[in-house]
Amino acid sequence: MHILSWNIQAGLGCDGEFNLKRISDVICKKGEPDVICLQEVSRNFPEYGNDDQLSYFTKVFPNHDVVWGAAVSGRGDTDSRLEFGNLSLIRSPYLLDSRLHRLPYPVLEDTPQMPRVLIEVAVKYQDSSISILNTHLAFHSQYERYAQANYISKLVKEINIRKKNIVPVELAGAYTPFAKPQFTLLCGDLNLEMMSDEYELLTDDKCLKDCWTYLYEDHMHAPTCGVFDQKQWPHGPHCRDYFMICDDLSDHVENMSVDIETDASDHQPISIFLKD
Repeated sequence: MHILSWNIQAGLGCDGEFNLKRISDVICKKGEPDVICLQEVSRNFPEYGNDDQLSYFTKVFPNHDVVWGAAVSGRGDTDSRLEFGNLSLIRSPYLLDSRLHRLPYPVLEDTPQMPRVLIEVAVKYQDSSISILNTHLAFHSQYERYAQANYISKLVKEINIRKKNIVPVELAGAYTPFAKPQFTLLCGDLNLEMMSDEYELLTDDKCLKDCWTYLYEDHMHAPTCGVFDQKQWPHGPHCRDYFMICDDLSDHVENMSVDIETDASDHQPISIFLKD
């Protein structure tokens, strides 16, 4: 199974141009991953190219089921919705279930903020299933980001408890239980550096492990941001996009890679490959 994660910056390339085709071309050249997790996807915002990017990716990847998570949703001057958030595309027929989580949004003074969400999808994998969490954490406030990381840490632990929980009666309709994946994977632009408090929280022994350091413990994290765009990122190339995995998934990981060739976004696409 090939899973790709990418903060596409609403299609804004390092040349200052919005170009969704450039984004989709990069993804397609990778063989159309089984699961595509995108962050910073826009719908109808004039500031972000004025495109309905959800509709675009839905058409470009017709063999994938669509799970859209709007963190921001409002009405513009016309009847169209102005939305901004995360998008998970899952190759049919692997999608089992999905849920949308709104992450903590504490009131802060004099700090730029926008609401953040996490998309949780349960996807068929081998004889079981995997819970794939796609998110984009706060940038401007470490306090806000820590609160969001804490929410995710608790969510992962709840997923682990639920998979062992036995429902004593047969339920139907809206009470039908959510799928109970055996494995958990978190991906996205987490906006955090290694050894930060948030990183330590997410990678403690009861939560997740950083897939890169697990696979390549003697190698520095490949940069996922600031490779080409050093106007936004004057301190240069660094890592802020991750795959984090539960311990049970470790033996199923074949490799992880970062595409440092494309300048279609200020972030680089990252991929993980799981054994079939």
